[in-house]
This record gives sequence, structure tokens and C-alpha cells, in this order.
Amino acid sequence: MAAKLMIVHKPMPPSWLQPILEIAVPELRELVEMRFQTDRPYSVDAGKFRARFGQEATSFEDGLDATVRFYRDVARGPAGRISR
Repeated sequence: MAAKLMIVHKPMPPSWLQPILEIAVPELRELVEMRFQTDRPYSVDAGKFRARFGQEATSFEDGLDATVRFYRDVARGPAGRISR
């Protein structure tokens, strides 16, 4: 993929507001478990994966490129046309 993509971060509701919002939107309860992903930047070390499986992890750019290609192919469908 030649073009660089900008990833826009959509912030979660403040932690003090979330319990109030959960009354109206019960699905927000699930976000509590995932809050660690948005509270601060984090990185993942693929060393354990490499040691266990003997393979390199896929880079973010390669994974994103493959994902976009897959969904474009799915959107085209069997006739090769983009279905909406």
C-alpha cells in the first residue's frame, strides 16, 4: 500500500461518566475490560510468539494491507463487481 494511512483515535467516555452511560447503553459495560487499550499508548513484544512458534509476527502495515485487500475482494463478490 503506497499511501500512508492516518489512524484517528476515537476516545472513550471519561471513566467517571461511563457508569452513568451504562444505564442507557448496556454495551458500554464491555468497554471497561478494554479501557487499557485507550488509556495510554502500549506496544506488544512479539518475542514470546517468535520463541514459541519460530515465526516473525506480521507488521502492522502488512496486516493492514492484507485486511484492506481481503475486504475489497469480498466487496467485489464473485462477479467482480462491487456490491453494495
